Amino acid sequence: MKKNIFKLIIITAFLILPIKVFSGTNTFPSSFNTKKVQILLLNDFIELMRKPSNKSYYRIKVIDVNLKVLDNGLNIYDGKIYFNTPECENRTFKKEWISSACENDYCMAIWSELNECSVKDGS
Repeated sequence: MKKNIFKLIIITAFLILPIKVFSGTNTFPSSFNTKKVQILLLNDFIELMRKPSNKSYYRIKVIDVNLKVLDNGLNIYDGKIYFNTPECENRTFKKEWISSACENDYCMAIWSELNECSVKDGS
C-alpha cells in the first residue's frame, strides 16, 4: 500500500513539473532581464560576441531545468539558449551554433557545445 502511494506521488510530480516549468517565461528569475535580439547568421553572431558594443553584446548563462547555474557562459533552458545582459567577455566555442530564433520577449538558440567564458563581476 505504501509503495503504491509513493508511486502515485512520483507520477503526479512528473505530470505537474513540466506544466510549471514550460508554462512561459514567468518561470525565469526576475533578474533575468531578457531582451529581443535577432540573430540571423552564425558568423554575425560570433562576431557580435568577439566585438562587444554597448547594445549588441549579450551575456548568457548555462542553467538546467531547475534554473541552477551550471556555467558562466550561456543561459540554457530545455536545450535552448536565452540571451541576457552584457557582462561576459572572451567567449570561445568548441562547436558551431546549430540555429537560433527569437520568440516573445526572449531569444533562443539550439547549441551543441561551448567552452567556459570568464565573467568580470567587479570583485
